[in-house]
Amino acid sequence: MDLVVVIRSSIVIISLIFSWPSFADVYTWTDERGVTHFAQKKLNKNYKLLMRTDNKGNRASFGNWQDKPSKRIRIYRINKQLRDHYHPTIVDVAQRHRLEPAFLHAVISAESGYNPQAISRAGAVGMMQLMPGTAKMLGVTDSYDVLQNMEGGAKYLSGLLNKFNNKRLALAAYNAGPGAVRKYNNQIPPYKETQNYVKKVMGYYQSYRLQM
Repeated sequence: MDLVVVIRSSIVIISLIFSWPSFADVYTWTDERGVTHFAQKKLNKNYKLLMRTDNKGNRASFGNWQDKPSKRIRIYRINKQLRDHYHPTIVDVAQRHRLEPAFLHAVISAESGYNPQAISRAGAVGMMQLMPGTAKMLGVTDSYDVLQNMEGGAKYLSGLLNKFNNKRLALAAYNAGPGAVRKYNNQIPPYKETQNYVKKVMGYYQSYRLQM
C-alpha cells in the first residue's frame, strides 16, 4: 500500500523523513494553500523527488522540492556512537578555530571515520589525516594524539576557509593542497579523488547539520 502524508508545518519534515519505512523514496509537492504533501511515489506531475535511499538503506539523496529533481545533495549516514563520543572535544576545538562543529565532524568522518590510528597509503596520520610535513608546520608533535591532531587539522582548515572564503574550495585545498586550487583559478581541481572528497564531506556536513 502506498503511504501518503499531508502536513502543514515544515518543522516536522525532517523527523518524518527519517521515520519513513526503510528503502522508501519520498516525493513531495506544496499546493496553492501552502499544504505540503508527501508520498512514496510520483502520484502526479506536481510531485518532485525529495529523497531516495539506495537498496542497502545506508545513505540517501535529498532534493529541494522547489528545484528540479536532479539537483540533489547526497546525505551520508553517520556513526552516532563515535559522533557522541568525540562530540565534546570537537565542539571545543571547533569553537577555538571558529569552525562549525558539524563541518569539523564531517571532515573527520571523511578523513578517518573517527579512527585516531588511521594511516593512509600516502602517510597521512590520525583523525584528520595530517601529512608529516603539515603536522610539523602546525606544531603537532604526535599525530596519533586525538587532541593534537584535531587542533592541527582544525587550525589548517580554518586557515583555508579564511583564504578561499568557500567551504568547497577549502575542502579541495585540504585534500589536494592550496596550490592545486590556485592553479585552477580558485576552482575545485579536476582530480576525481578531490572532487569525490568534496562531495563526500559536504554530504556528511548536511547529515550532521540535520542531526545536531
